Amino acid sequence: MDKLKQPISREKEEETILGSIILRPQKLFDVIEFLKPDNFYSPKNRIIYETILEMFNNNIKIDIISVTNEVRKKGKLEEIGGAFYITELTGNVVSSENVDYYSLILLESYMSRKLMEISYTTYEEAQDETKDIFETISDAQSKIELLMTEVKSGKKDITKLCSEILEKIEVNQNNFESVEITTGDSVYDKFSYGLHKTDLVILAGEGSNGKTSKALDICLAVARSGKPIAFYSLEMTPIRITARLVAKITGIDSKRILNDKLEDWEIKSVHSAITELNKLPVHFDECPSANYKDIINSIRADRIKYGIEVAVVDYLQLLTSAVRNKTREQEVGDFVKAFKRCAKQIDICIIALSQLSRDREKPKPSLSRLRDSGQIEEAADVVILMWIPQRYGKDTITFFNGKEIVSKNRVHIIIAKGRDIGTTDYAMDMEFKTQTFTNIDEEDFPEKPKVERTDWLDLHEKKDG
Repeated sequence: MDKLKQPISREKEEETILGSIILRPQKLFDVIEFLKPDNFYSPKNRIIYETILEMFNNNIKIDIISVTNEVRKKGKLEEIGGAFYITELTGNVVSSENVDYYSLILLESYMSRKLMEISYTTYEEAQDETKDIFETISDAQSKIELLMTEVKSGKKDITKLCSEILEKIEVNQNNFESVEITTGDSVYDKFSYGLHKTDLVILAGEGSNGKTSKALDICLAVARSGKPIAFYSLEMTPIRITARLVAKITGIDSKRILNDKLEDWEIKSVHSAITELNKLPVHFDECPSANYKDIINSIRADRIKYGIEVAVVDYLQLLTSAVRNKTREQEVGDFVKAFKRCAKQIDICIIALSQLSRDREKPKPSLSRLRDSGQIEEAADVVILMWIPQRYGKDTITFFNGKEIVSKNRVHIIIAKGRDIGTTDYAMDMEFKTQTFTNIDEEDFPEKPKVERTDWLDLHEKKDG
């Protein structure tokens, strides 16, 4: 294990970078976006680079004399070897043309050193029987992910961003009703243009109101479109989830599929559905740990291994945290913020299911009833609320525009928050035996103008009906 303690240094490259910047200050622009003082192994080189960055930020001209003076003002001139060392840096520069290349070498060396530190710490913790091994693994994964994030630049030039917008416009012109990732729900897809990468979508409702069934419908639609998706359930085993997908395809109750003797035609239908499912890019995680960090690490791993574009987590209130001395609201707030960061960092859409607090007097869902945390709404890009009115003795569904339709065998879908897409509500037919949703006829559907933000805020209080 001694090798883990041996640092990798690139002092010659460090000296060349510093000397080049002092001689030609414009070279700082080649490295400033991604090279940080901590990337330097040599303490004296770290001090000099840190000083150069401070000078740049304060609009101080960079040259041998000014750098020497600034280091002297900090009381660190002797620590770096005196003025002679700065002069020596510039004297040893043969060419400053490859500064960006040397910087990448520095970055790789820094990553190697940090990875060694993580490995050694993990090795020591794995030897400690008082440590929870799953927590040790989770910590190691988190540290490695943090290291990857640390060395990535999040900056984008406005020219590149404008180019990306023009590319999207061109795609839309060639395919007018373009959907980034389909949900299989034509009304939602038309309204929102499907699911979008980097988004956190919250799908919420009271228990037994179809959240998981709706998520599985989305899962099937995404996979059928050829996009890989992963489903992380803390509530059901992968075999039960798969049986429910088979039920949606065959029309046979999943309980019968798993427990009853089937008719010959049913067996053929199940075999046909399984043949289809075997070809779809769907991945399940049984989630032996309910720790939210472990779920996020699994999502990151599946993004790398399978290229998943959507992840479904069922559901938020079953997640746990190793952190103590926090209220449940603070914990759930941590969960949703972490999921949003993850979605943005690895460029996928995350759908997180959430419970709503029960309200028998006013069963229609509202944002104010998101259980355990108001931060769920704040972190989410889209919040979809759903309920089955007939389960509460309601004969009709009343839409926000005042129109009513019969509620029998129907679910009411409310897009209560939609960053960049707006808000609306609509209904879907629900086949209870297989818990499958289908869009209803247009004539039964209300007009759906996007709700203005003032109306969206009213969803909290005025429209709980």
